[in-house]
Formats: sequence, C-alpha cells, structure tokens
Amino acid sequence: MGGASVILRYFALEYLTIGDTAVITYATPVLVTIMAHFFLGEKMGIIPVLVAIVTFIGVVVMTRPPFITGEEEFDTNILVSTNYQI
Repeated sequence: MGGASVILRYFALEYLTIGDTAVITYATPVLVTIMAHFFLGEKMGIIPVLVAIVTFIGVVVMTRPPFITGEEEFDTNILVSTNYQI
C-alpha cells in the first residue's frame, strides 16, 4: 500500500499543483483516524476531532471555492483533476 501511495502521488502531480498535492498528502493521517473511528470502532477524543475539522477547512480553502474567491463558478484550471476529459 505504501508503494502504491508513492506512485499515485507522482501521478497526482500531473493534474494538481505541488501545493494541492501536499495538502491532500498531509491530510492522510487525519482521514485514517476518522475512518478508523467509523470502520474499526476506535475511540476519538476532542483533539483528533478538532484536528479533523481544521484539516477539512484547510482542504476546502486550498480548493478555492467560489464563495471564498468571489467568482461565479469553480475555476476549471484549478479543478482539472475532478473534471478531466480526454
């Protein structure tokens, strides 16, 4: 799984900027903590919940949604990986 993770990070650089890729990569431990809570029944304290909320807010800010930038719609150049067409 670790090898696949490294390979997929390099493929992500084809569609995303280095900053966006880094934010998603660094959010992985928080996502694993949340999934462990739901799928494995692990206990989550207040600190992991707060970290998860702050991380989610950071990822939302990095995607630059229209309500933050003041634009009418998402910039497709930024979200090229979500609506990539061949």
